[in-house]
Amino acid sequence: MRLFIAIELPDALKNELRSLQDPAEGIRWQATGQLHITLKFLGDTTVDRVKDLKYRLNNLQSPSFSISVKGLGKFPKKGNPKVIWVGVSKSKKLFQLQEKVEKSCLKLGFEKGRRTFVPHITLGRVKKDGEVEAYRILRKPFAYPEKITVNHFTLFESRLSPEGAQHKALERYELGL
Repeated sequence: MRLFIAIELPDALKNELRSLQDPAEGIRWQATGQLHITLKFLGDTTVDRVKDLKYRLNNLQSPSFSISVKGLGKFPKKGNPKVIWVGVSKSKKLFQLQEKVEKSCLKLGFEKGRRTFVPHITLGRVKKDGEVEAYRILRKPFAYPEKITVNHFTLFESRLSPEGAQHKALERYELGL
């Protein structure tokens, strides 16, 4: 099973984000239903490890919190865009949740993430012939006026297909007050 842990987004925000996804040659947009904030990508995981993972995540204690979403960006930071994303506020509680998720996974033998956690929502992936379109889209202003309350996180399975990855929620974990 190919797994990741993420924060789900409210439908109203997903619909707003969809408005940024102009038809563009050379850009493969994420499906609206699959937009999320990744806390930890686990990759291929054996079924027997999933039970232990669910147990650990279920016992993770963290308060609910709010975040803001605004601005477009790209990866890599330097050079031509490969990924177009929307920024997420750098909330202390968000970083604490991500760190707790990371530590829980490390205790089960999952590898530490190779990159520094940069909270974002991936909108699309840019092919070589899509760079001009990507820069056009990156110039758009974007700010979502409402704060988003994060009161749970989710363990997802990701199945790869020719049409792109299909995400299925396996279990949700409530955050405290």
